[in-house]
Amino acid sequence: MVLVFVGLSYTLTLIFGGIFISRGEISVGNLVTFVTYLDMLVWPLQAIGWLFNIGQRGDVSYTRIEKLLAEENDVVEKKKIRYQHIMVD
Repeated sequence: MVLVFVGLSYTLTLIFGGIFISRGEISVGNLVTFVTYLDMLVWPLQAIGWLFNIGQRGDVSYTRIEKLLAEENDVVEKKKIRYQHIMVD
């Protein structure tokens, strides 16, 4: 979902930047500079989102593991059986 917004922001920037360039309101250099700044802003935000995602997934996984380890064992163990050695000739 985040990638859709990132792609949309680049698309809108290029469309409106092209319109502004054709009107003479900005130069090509200004548009390139803006796209570069947009790129510099997007990557850290994606990295922070990724970090929070991994943290949440790890927390959920840890909770599941704790729940699993807290379960009682359903298998009832009997006394240890002593086996006698059987000799076959």
